[in-house]
Amino acid sequence: MADQKVTTEVIWDGPVSEDSGSTEGKLNVMEQSVTYVGLQDVNSIEIKNDQDEAEAMRLSEVAKPFFEELEEGAKITVFYVLKDGQKIIQTATRE
Repeated sequence: MADQKVTTEVIWDGPVSEDSGSTEGKLNVMEQSVTYVGLQDVNSIEIKNDQDEAEAMRLSEVAKPFFEELEEGAKITVFYVLKDGQKIIQTATRE
């Protein structure tokens, strides 16, 4: 019985993928000027980027109130992180 060992497997879901925007375990916040198109659902918005291409972005819980009454066509700056290949907005400001 003295030779028994216990092992534990730990699965880390943290930002370790190449596209996570992470730097040594920290998320890298990026900035982008966009035109707001509208809500896709309660967790996502559609925007047009500088090349006038439609793009979807996810909303963090803290960013959702900003978009509740934002009118279509508004010029905004979004601050986001990349996680699992998705842009997740952390905050936004009007231009």
